[in-house]
Amino acid sequence: RLKKKEKFGDREDNRILTEEQREQVINYVWKIDKRTGKINYNYYRQRGLSLVACLIIAWWLITGRRNNSEGNQIKWKQISFTQKKIFFDDSKVGQIEYPLGPRAIKLLNTIKEERLTEGPLLWQEGTKDFVFPSYNYNKKNSKKGTCKTPYLASAIKTWKRVLKDLKIDYIPPKQCRHTFLTLLLKKTKNIMVVKKAAGHTQIKTTNRYAKILDEDVVSGLETMDQIEEKESKVL
Repeated sequence: RLKKKEKFGDREDNRILTEEQREQVINYVWKIDKRTGKINYNYYRQRGLSLVACLIIAWWLITGRRNNSEGNQIKWKQISFTQKKIFFDDSKVGQIEYPLGPRAIKLLNTIKEERLTEGPLLWQEGTKDFVFPSYNYNKKNSKKGTCKTPYLASAIKTWKRVLKDLKIDYIPPKQCRHTFLTLLLKKTKNIMVVKKAAGHTQIKTTNRYAKILDEDVVSGLETMDQIEEKESKVL
């Protein structure tokens, strides 16, 4: 039997969030109490939102890392706060390290500071190694079994809910990575910076983001419309 991807081909999905939509989502899923500087638990309770799922979504949009292997499953031992980096021994492209921006470091610090607070981020045996722990670990699930996954395996339900609340058309969670990398290219105008940030081994993989933006066309039109100004000579 052929996999769906092999049968029909892996179609590119170029839908992304705009810069404004990205900020809307980040601000919706990551709420800090202005008085204490800590996570505003009441905000999530009142809206019936999964705190850990919301923080995973913030991580996706702030770092552009892959949803599962570089997102939901990451451990604290992979993070270096002094070097401001995250390390992967066995990523999609092998052993690699990525720099973390100020916002990502702030998000991680916010989560770590809650390790002694009663709730979903409390460090407990079996889940404390994970940045995004599963609150249901070792508890009974709806299938009359026990949850054996120590990290939150999926944030898709919360992702759908957040987009609906913000009246944003649905796009798959993997588009968070494409959103980040496309906006990074838009800001830096440097395809090599995006290649390194994405962890791509080949530049042709990165070129899809230039295609999404039509960077070459935009750049060409800007060059075409430039008026060459000649210096006036004083005789």
